[in-house]
Amino acid sequence: DGHDGEVNRTVRYGLGLHLGGERETLRDDPSPTMGDGSSVRTFGHAGNRSCYAWADPDAELVFAFNTNYLLSWYEHKRRWKELADAVWAAID
Repeated sequence: DGHDGEVNRTVRYGLGLHLGGERETLRDDPSPTMGDGSSVRTFGHAGNRSCYAWADPDAELVFAFNTNYLLSWYEHKRRWKELADAVWAAID
């Protein structure tokens, strides 16, 4: 774990990728995540507010999102979290 100056929060990294799993900082902050259903084996990375991709080997799941419509920092982080949570809900 380490502080990421770009998103101004603690981020779990592994070999340059964000790692999933529950983090205390996610409860009130819709930060870029792989959703509440992610595990410590979920991994991925985001682009500059326009794309995000992640995978979970245990769930045999890959998710990729790309857009050309940029939102504010807060809104795009919220969009990523809502999309990820919708994906997890769809496979439950």
